Amino acid sequence: MADYIDIAVGVLKRKGMYCLSQRQKHQSFADKWEFPGGKVEVTETIEQALIREYQEELGINTLNWQPLIEIPWDYGDVAVCLHVFITEDYEGLPKGLEGQEVDWFDIESLQKLEFPAANQEIIKKLVEISF
Repeated sequence: MADYIDIAVGVLKRKGMYCLSQRQKHQSFADKWEFPGGKVEVTETIEQALIREYQEELGINTLNWQPLIEIPWDYGDVAVCLHVFITEDYEGLPKGLEGQEVDWFDIESLQKLEFPAANQEIIKKLVEISF
C-alpha cells in the first residue's frame, strides 16, 4: 500500500468562473492547468494549508473554505490524497507570484483544458454541482 502525500487543493470561484494556475516547465506535469494548492505541513490543517498556499502562490487572502471532494490517486512514482475545498470568499486579485500563469475559466472551458489525471475528478464534481 502506498504512503499518500496529503495535498490541499483549493477551488476558487467567482461569478461562475474558476481560478486556475498553469504548471511551469520545470515542474512535473509541465504546462498542465491545476487548481492551486500544495502539500499540507505536519503542523497545519487542510484549511490552514490552503490559506498559506494561496497567499504564497497567488497573493490573496482566502476565507471560508468548504470541503468539496477527497481524491486518493497513485501516479506510480508518487501517491497523493487531494483534499479539495471550495470558496468564493477572498480578498485581493490572484496573480502568479511564482512565475506561473493564472487565469479564470468557466465550467465548459475547464472540461477542455489539460490537467494532471487526478484533477479530472474535481472537474466531474464541479460539473455535477454546476448544473
